[in-house]
Amino acid sequence: MTQRRTRTLALLERLARQRLDAEARVLGQLRADLSATEAERARLIASVETDATPPDQIGAAYTGSWLNGVSTYAQALSAQAVHLRREASDAQDRLAELYREAKTFEQLKARETEARKSERAAKEQAQIRAHLERLLPE
Repeated sequence: MTQRRTRTLALLERLARQRLDAEARVLGQLRADLSATEAERARLIASVETDATPPDQIGAAYTGSWLNGVSTYAQALSAQAVHLRREASDAQDRLAELYREAKTFEQLKARETEARKSERAAKEQAQIRAHLERLLPE
């Protein structure tokens, strides 16, 4: 029965590790997306600063709507970054929980393996004592 339990715990540990790896990949992708979003927003703001030359008469009519469009896009990027940070935080919490779960299974498996070793050693000691008692009666 204990060997079956050890195999079951090993399977549960392996499954927990797989879920942990999958969640780590999700978190990595969220962080990459967040980084790309923040870089795009920074690039956008930098382009406004470098392209902010006084418009001529023809360009003056379009400058306001261009700045409005850039501002709207920058706000959308900021909102997306906030959303991605929230998702990354949630993924970090899930990752920590999955790590605790995997460690629990690992510790249970180690404890079960140690118990099996102790049982085996106790049986072996009992067999040796019985054998010695037969060979060396008091």
